[in-house]
Amino acid sequence: MIAEGIVPQGMGKEITAEWVWAYFQDVDTLQPEKVTQHYTEDGQFRFANNPPAQGKAAINQLLTDFYANLQAISHCNVGLWLGDNSAVFEAEVTFTRKDNSQIMLPCASILRRRGTKVYDFRMVMDVLPVTNS
Repeated sequence: MIAEGIVPQGMGKEITAEWVWAYFQDVDTLQPEKVTQHYTEDGQFRFANNPPAQGKAAINQLLTDFYANLQAISHCNVGLWLGDNSAVFEAEVTFTRKDNSQIMLPCASILRRRGTKVYDFRMVMDVLPVTNS
């Protein structure tokens, strides 16, 4: 289930709430290879205003480096808007650092697909509070 009490908005013809939720469940595993399996070979992943990681290897490295500071991630769903082959997912994300401290941040993510794979992912969130202890 994508989220209790959250009804997807829009008329997604190709992309579904279940597909979006499966992606974020893999993000929450802290296993970069589970996330990169969702990407096209030329896919890109962008954290806020940082330059995008281009291609599966670069995305895997970006996630490996980011996850190194974390013990856990959990997405709490706030809203979901579906397009033909795109989605906007709004969440409150709780990050648990290696020292067991936690921080919750609001986040919006835009996913664009080619076929069944992500070719463009953009996350709008200030990740600085996560990486600065």
